[in-house]
Amino acid sequence: MRTPAMPRGRRARALGFGLLLCWTACATGWRVEDSSQPVPALRAEEARLLADVHPYALAFDDTLTPFLCRWPTPATLGVALDAEATADDRRVIEMALRAWEQAGLGLRFEIGGEPTAIEVGFTAPEGYSGITWADCEVREGAGGVLDASLVEARLLVRRVDVDALGRPVPLTPAERLGSALHELGHALGFQGHPRRGETVMLRSVDHVRGAGRRTLRGEPFRDPALAALYRLPSGTRLGRFELPPGRTRELDRLRAIAPGLGYRG
Repeated sequence: MRTPAMPRGRRARALGFGLLLCWTACATGWRVEDSSQPVPALRAEEARLLADVHPYALAFDDTLTPFLCRWPTPATLGVALDAEATADDRRVIEMALRAWEQAGLGLRFEIGGEPTAIEVGFTAPEGYSGITWADCEVREGAGGVLDASLVEARLLVRRVDVDALGRPVPLTPAERLGSALHELGHALGFQGHPRRGETVMLRSVDHVRGAGRRTLRGEPFRDPALAALYRLPSGTRLGRFELPPGRTRELDRLRAIAPGLGYRG
């Protein structure tokens, strides 16, 4: 369950560089009181539930601005499955998507719907039950909120694991569904893993498996961490950090030439 915020498309390449600068400032959790800007939208509950999120980041003019990014709502997102997806693959993803529709985020999903917002594959790297990329596009913004939103995501979830001897071991239905729920949570904007709480986003195989098991039993699916994220405007700034002089020089140069190369966001 790994979630690097690695940009894939043309819209958000600068964010990847900005995020490299973010780890020392916010990888271990941000604090509202450390912000040099007021963040009125972050009520106590949201601050607690989102304290472990790994923010997206802009790093320009020797300033680092971590912020939250999610899909605009209400919306129906098109989902594309890998061409080699089996009927069982489709069943697992459909169940995970229907569960997230119950979570009250304002999102619905349509497999095969256009345009494609989320791509799903089934060949995650060895050692991970799943891996996700989620790209955020940032436009001009003002005040405490950037004009930003997710624009595409891709997740890979495994069908099989390997035992101590390297032999393939098919994942159980609960493990597959729990992994799909977890990776979709990343694709919906929650980067990183909470350290506590009743959320499928915990970095805990047992917890994720349990979420899959409960969903298979037909129990209602809720997730307070994603609910907190979707109660806030996409682009909510989490603070503003001054960097050493010259730290963003290359990013500033790239920002200046990007429009001429057809890049945006």
